[in-house]
Amino acid sequence: MDTTGAFRQSITEARLTNWTTVYWGPVVEADVVLAALRSAGLPAELVYQSTVAGAPLGPGPMDSRVVVPDHYARAAAAIIAQADHKQKQLGARRTSRPTMKVLLARVIAVLFLAGILWTVANIMFPGLSPFMARPF
Repeated sequence: MDTTGAFRQSITEARLTNWTTVYWGPVVEADVVLAALRSAGLPAELVYQSTVAGAPLGPGPMDSRVVVPDHYARAAAAIIAQADHKQKQLGARRTSRPTMKVLLARVIAVLFLAGILWTVANIMFPGLSPFMARPF
């Protein structure tokens, strides 16, 4: 019987008093951590967003955590650390989120290219644009 859906809907901070957060981060990564811990036989659960009273339940892209009962915390931390070590050994790098400066540069580049395309289209097909001056 799957009780994870009921657990997610009825979870409160009071219910988490005997649980330890072993991972906090994006939903996709939390799902991978959850699967690894469950495959190792640990009773882990995924908690979306905040569990404070009045906070909406549901997936948040940057606010998910994996919790385990307190007496499983050391084993979970060891599994996560081993996976992180293995990932570093294989040379895998975490992708960092683009900064606001990078996003702004991308937007400016797209607008610049759109302006060039608009100009080229108006030069090639002068009769199509209502904004171009028509020769008399």
